[in-house]
Amino acid sequence: MNDLVMYSISLIIYFVPVGVASLIAGCIYNMEGDLLAIFTKVGAYFFTVLFGIAIHIIITLPTAFYLITRKNPYKFIYGLKRALMTGFGTASSNASLPVNIECCESMGLDKRLTRFILPLGSTINMDGTALMQGVAAITIAQMEGKELTLAETVSLVITATLCSVGASGIPSAGLVMLTLILEGLGLDKKNIAMLWVFDWLLDRFRTVVN
Repeated sequence: MNDLVMYSISLIIYFVPVGVASLIAGCIYNMEGDLLAIFTKVGAYFFTVLFGIAIHIIITLPTAFYLITRKNPYKFIYGLKRALMTGFGTASSNASLPVNIECCESMGLDKRLTRFILPLGSTINMDGTALMQGVAAITIAQMEGKELTLAETVSLVITATLCSVGASGIPSAGLVMLTLILEGLGLDKKNIAMLWVFDWLLDRFRTVVN
């Protein structure tokens, strides 16, 4: 059974690039309006998510760490370099969890703390995923020419936060949960295919934040 499952997964992984390319091609074929404007919005989505992640990593998280511990946050981040590199390479917070635990314990953190908080945080603390889902929903709304109201924006923030908590720590899980958000806003879920163009790269940066 194990060999059968591994063989099936290998086949799926082998055909994923073809499937993603087909999804994007079909989405482009069915689009109406100026394609250049649509691709401009997708590019703006990519750089907006990157900019948000950069602010979170460089300013927000270090500031919160310093205010709570009164220690140098960048020294602590440097001690996590192996875990961050593993997260970037695998695009999975679950895969980088054992390395993260080792890094924290090597810096003197209590095992009782690391082995309770880190597994919990690798599933619940999905900051990068929540950020991506919010920006993605707004991008798709712009593609459809829909302007979100204040109530819909507040609903988007709450739903994106809750969906990010429920997302698995595996690659591209955020895009799967994004369908629930789009359903609530009345947006077409088919436009998610356009976001796959950059998601393979953004997923790695999101994992570093998560």
